[in-house]
Amino acid sequence: MDRPELKNRDPANTEPLVSDHQSRLRGRPADTSTLVGLFCDADGQVDALHWAQLLSGGRARAERTIHGLCLEHGAEEPLAERVSRAVVESLLGREVQVSGAEAIAVTLADAGVHSVFAYAGTSELAVCDVIARTAVVRLVHGSGAKESAFFAAGESRPADPARIHAWDAGRRHQDQVLRAAFGNIGSGEDLKSKRNGRR
Repeated sequence: MDRPELKNRDPANTEPLVSDHQSRLRGRPADTSTLVGLFCDADGQVDALHWAQLLSGGRARAERTIHGLCLEHGAEEPLAERVSRAVVESLLGREVQVSGAEAIAVTLADAGVHSVFAYAGTSELAVCDVIARTAVVRLVHGSGAKESAFFAAGESRPADPARIHAWDAGRRHQDQVLRAAFGNIGSGEDLKSKRNGRR
């Protein structure tokens, strides 16, 4: 699903993360134990991905994020400030192991990446899974590694990021994909040379 609100996102803006947890707070008190629970699984164990997302920008940013969550939920000062400090203090005191896939996903989110194009082969399943759970990075599944690379090339073009979607997916014609990704770069022979790394 397209999520245009993530484009040109300020990596310091944690609003998408706040919004993701906001719905889970409906009808529940904005107290310390409830908010800490948002970063835990059903067994009470810390969710390493969301824990790392919250704390990756440092303590001050984490407290601002929780503070915003409290205010959105209707808490007033000084309660919101007190609760935000207590929540972050509690989470910082947990012993958490972050997987390589989770570290990659958090790094992408912190870098302001809004879309990741991927083909979930056997070795990429874990990475794709956690990227989809970040709430701030859109995961776009491709039909292959090569196709995902072409999609990413088109998405990154500042003039016309949607041009890649002109590709005729039914035909899967490589020359057409290259034109979509890189513009009109010449004849079919030129395209063949481009594919083979020749100039």
